[in-house]
Amino acid sequence: PSPNPTPLPSDPLTPVPTTAAPTRDVLYRAADGCLRSGETQVDICYAPQIERGRAVNCCQGEESNGSLKCERPDCFVATSFFGATAKCESKGMRLCSFQELESGVCCDKGCQFDFRVGWSTDICASTPQTLNPTNQPSPKPSVAPTPSPTFPPSDVPTSQPSPNPTPLPSDPLTPVPTTAAPTRDVLYRAADGCLRSGETQVDICYAPQIERGRAVNCCQGEESNGSLKCERPDCFVATSFFGATAKCESKGMRLCSFQELESGVCCDKGCQFDFRVGWSTDICASTPQTLNPTNQPSPKPSVAPTPSPTFPPSDVPTSQPSPNPTP
Repeated sequence: PSPNPTPLPSDPLTPVPTTAAPTRDVLYRAADGCLRSGETQVDICYAPQIERGRAVNCCQGEESNGSLKCERPDCFVATSFFGATAKCESKGMRLCSFQELESGVCCDKGCQFDFRVGWSTDICASTPQTLNPTNQPSPKPSVAPTPSPTFPPSDVPTSQPSPNPTPLPSDPLTPVPTTAAPTRDVLYRAADGCLRSGETQVDICYAPQIERGRAVNCCQGEESNGSLKCERPDCFVATSFFGATAKCESKGMRLCSFQELESGVCCDKGCQFDFRVGWSTDICASTPQTLNPTNQPSPKPSVAPTPSPTFPPSDVPTSQPSPNPTP
């Protein structure tokens, strides 16, 4: 491989030059690759060119007549809106719109893009439009993409993948019972694992329990005195807020807050969580709070789950009751 490969493949050339290139003021609306129950769509806008690649979901057909379909060609991620649209056009398709992504047409299409934020064709409503767009593209566009992109492969790949892998690790047990269980109305604020230039933080809230795992970023120390640090233990993803907090507590840390994630303390900490939405400790401001929360947990919580569930009753009951029944 190249000794100095590019971090991501170059965006493919547009098949035809655009007639009026938008200015840098235009922002494009991003969307979650698949929206499921208990989840709210992201509300985030990107400049045409950003530092980190975002997922590319390509659509074809129309939702109105049932012909709409979605593909993720080559599991491609693009650092620019134009690269994303060009990739889809090279496959005879188009970049999906925000509404098409919300319809769920791209769910379970692979590449792990269901829970990765990607480009859409929609322009953010608040985007100021230029009055004088350029009429022609660059007179000297690049001739071809980089011939040898990407990092070298691992030295020793796995010989065979697991035939029946678990979809996600189970959330760990909470070490101690909670003192006041929140109601189902509480929603927790999610956050991007790392915020870089040209990007806006996501504005999304999750119920305490959702279907798909979200990234877990654990913090320790304080930002005010420079001791704040972040770790991603075991590259763990949790399907519940409680599983996320328990994982951090099991490592002697705490789940990061929204503000701590915005500070950039978790950038470049591995697991590909920089561009994955994760849990935070913040409760959404619009969350209706219960007026009568429980004051204490159960006085006799179970110590551990039952190791072996009870067997079904016998087909033939005993002829006589036990002479010494249990009290």
